Amino acid sequence: VERAVVRLVRAHPAIRLQIHTENREKLLPLLRKRELELAVVGVSGMEVEPELHITGLNQHQGYFVVRKGHPLLASKEVLTLQRILQFPGVMTSRISPSILKQFLAGESEARTTHPSPKSFPAIACESVAMMKMITAETDTVGILPLNAVMAEVRAGRLVVLSLVPPFMKVDFGIVRLAHRSLSPIGETFVRILQEVDAELLNFEQKNAPRILGAPNHARPKARSATNS
Repeated sequence: VERAVVRLVRAHPAIRLQIHTENREKLLPLLRKRELELAVVGVSGMEVEPELHITGLNQHQGYFVVRKGHPLLASKEVLTLQRILQFPGVMTSRISPSILKQFLAGESEARTTHPSPKSFPAIACESVAMMKMITAETDTVGILPLNAVMAEVRAGRLVVLSLVPPFMKVDFGIVRLAHRSLSPIGETFVRILQEVDAELLNFEQKNAPRILGAPNHARPKARSATNS
């Protein structure tokens, strides 16, 4: 979204924008009250509602990220979800029930052999910048998209773990009120978002195998725009 906003502002320097960075449960009520024209959210597990119009974006993979020198990197144990969950997780406060179920199952299994955090995620945050800072300076494990951490990975501050669970993929979409037409600038923003989203998927497919050193790494699926 940030990259799309930059392109929009460059194309329309006089534009006025109000941007909210929150989870889906807080953004959708603002949308319904017409305080937002549209919202870009994870739509995995989201119930279909006649009052909402969804333009589908691509599915994107989440990655486990740790600081340079993290104990997981020095350990000779096989890297498993249970091993990772021995450390506090840092991620968004709201995740789809299917993903949460997988994490809770792994956390429960981890407790049988090792102490682990009492809740998941241990640290919930909607700011990517703050998530990266916490991950880079503590023994937490961040769960972040690849494009958000590439600069830190290249600088050697963060490391992407080789374990990439398929269940950590999220479908995204642009949500607006079905009975409310977008403004011309809103329509332009949607087009820019779709362009940036396609570029992001290509970036992930190109760089994930290089970062992970795994040629058989599962690629995120491309999704065409759909309405519901």
